Amino acid sequence: MLYRCFLAFAVLSTLSLAGCSKISYEAYSQDRKQRVSKSSSRSSARKSTYATKTRSKAKTTTRRSTVKHPAHIDNVQLRKAIVSDAQAHIGTQYVYGGKRPGGFDCSGFTSYVLSGNGVTLRGSSRDQSRVGSTKPLRELAPGDLAFFGSSGKVSHVGIVKQNTGDQLIVIHATSSNGVREDDVLGSNYWKSRLLFGRDVIR
Repeated sequence: MLYRCFLAFAVLSTLSLAGCSKISYEAYSQDRKQRVSKSSSRSSARKSTYATKTRSKAKTTTRRSTVKHPAHIDNVQLRKAIVSDAQAHIGTQYVYGGKRPGGFDCSGFTSYVLSGNGVTLRGSSRDQSRVGSTKPLRELAPGDLAFFGSSGKVSHVGIVKQNTGDQLIVIHATSSNGVREDDVLGSNYWKSRLLFGRDVIR
């Protein structure tokens, strides 16, 4: 009798444990499926967000690259040659009435450099201020001429090397230092005397 009771208890315990194991496995399996599903959803969401940001960034970069266009400048190679020749004479002494590399005055310097590049230019700075066409200072390009003076009367001329809007670099023959380059917008002396510019190349 005691043996039968013990056997019955053992059978019931085994069934109970089997049932528990079955329930635990099914719960674990269901839970794992849910976690995998959530993980896949989060991964897809991250990929979608990254792709959206990447496309947005690419569009922004494209828009930015096409916002500004450089201003059109005629005779680019000729203008570069004029500036290069002007730079080659930096340091040459000032000689009143000088029109040769041994010594220049302001108009002698501009006429020598431009005539050497096929642009006929003669006379004083006042004579040269009547050649070509007037250009706003903000539109002056390399190779153009910048004129200086007081009370509207021209008394000095130089060749534009660079114009950034904030800087206007001019190469000119000055009575104090010979041929040199200056940012005339950054100099109180030259800025106060800057009158206008002219394009003698077109």
